[in-house]
Amino acid sequence: YAGSDNFAASTSAAATQTVKRKTLVTMTTTPNPARVGDEVTFSITVQDTPPGLDMVVAAALIAPSGAVE
Repeated sequence: YAGSDNFAASTSAAATQTVKRKTLVTMTTTPNPARVGDEVTFSITVQDTPPGLDMVVAAALIAPSGAVE
């Protein structure tokens, strides 16, 4: 804070606050569908969800071989 006519200048240490909220994670690939040998780009978007939105929890693992487990 640079200060003003009424208050002196001051500094403080950085503060971090973690707020646990439900998020929506979307993953897309380009091209889709991909063929063997294609270069594939994965795009992942993380969005905040509105309060009260019910969500299903699921997970997928993409193995180095390309298999989805």
